[in-house]
Amino acid sequence: MLKFVNQVKVTFTPYGEAAGSAKLFLNRILTNDNLASNPKCKLDVKTPEDINTVPSVQIVFRDGKDMQFNATRMKPEELVEAMTKYSRKLQEEEDNRG
Repeated sequence: MLKFVNQVKVTFTPYGEAAGSAKLFLNRILTNDNLASNPKCKLDVKTPEDINTVPSVQIVFRDGKDMQFNATRMKPEELVEAMTKYSRKLQEEEDNRG
């Protein structure tokens, strides 16, 4: 899942009610298999104490594509799907190049 990802930034207030999707997204991507697929992927998790901080997810792919999401408006499955969908596109392009 992280093979084509250069960086993942996740920001959420740890005790905020709206932080659920961001926390579950992290839980889904921080597996041993995912981390082993790209040890160079930078993970940046920020947990400010300001309750008004909007939970967000930013994903920067190897080709420079930068996706930013407001995690209060998306389910964790939608965040994971957005990342895997674009990763599949990059995998197909790599496969077609030979």
